[in-house]
Amino acid sequence: MNDLLFFTGQQQIARSAVSLDCYPGPDGTIYCAGAVKGLPTDLPRDSRFILEAYKTNYLYRHEEPLRACDVLLPPIKLPGLTSARGLLFRVKVAHRDAEGLPVLSAVRDQIRPASEEERGESVLLVTPKTNEEMRSELWKIGISETSNGEFELLINKDAGSLQSDLDGQSITLMGLIVPAAIRDVLRRVLRNEADDVSEAFKKRWLEMGESVLAVPPPRDDVDDDFKVKAIDSYIDHFVEALCLRHRFAEQYLGLRRHGDREEPR
Repeated sequence: MNDLLFFTGQQQIARSAVSLDCYPGPDGTIYCAGAVKGLPTDLPRDSRFILEAYKTNYLYRHEEPLRACDVLLPPIKLPGLTSARGLLFRVKVAHRDAEGLPVLSAVRDQIRPASEEERGESVLLVTPKTNEEMRSELWKIGISETSNGEFELLINKDAGSLQSDLDGQSITLMGLIVPAAIRDVLRRVLRNEADDVSEAFKKRWLEMGESVLAVPPPRDDVDDDFKVKAIDSYIDHFVEALCLRHRFAEQYLGLRRHGDREEPR
């Protein structure tokens, strides 16, 4: 849509409705991800959603059709940008009037990405089990009987250095286990397959996307077929953003280049 926008009757998008985050991608380029929730319901049907990332001597625009009042933004590469320092975002909703001229319907400017402090952290409990208890599995997700019904990561403590490697946050082990464990937990929570888990802990996992990766959970007020697809898409975006943020592949390749030796972190 043309940059020349007529500012006629535009609405201000609430700051609290926008959550965006940035992190370095595999090649060092900055990526952003996030969501804009609760956009006005009376916007024209042909509206388009526009995200602009900008700083001194830099401007990147992402544009897509506006399909719903909540916009989920999977990781978006910001070409040529290797530092998020000083980066700001602008979100717009625009449409064309009867004469085909672009009109700005809603806007929010000078949005700062979430800081490390704002993100917070959330981790799984790690519980060592014997090989007999694990029935030869290396790891699996269980539900704690002693920690108010929380999910826990069960680790086979008899499987060599598996537990010590995980305690030391081995990037090899973290990269192999964490994404799969997160997928398992999210699948159980979002598909309501975790009846034994406390509601408080479910809520914490549902809020993790927004507080850590700026990705909200799917809405409940949609039909079942659409929700299944939305859940699968949400989990994919969540795990992709997590891996990009922690740079699992890049750190692992760096270890391989240096003789596959990994020091405890």
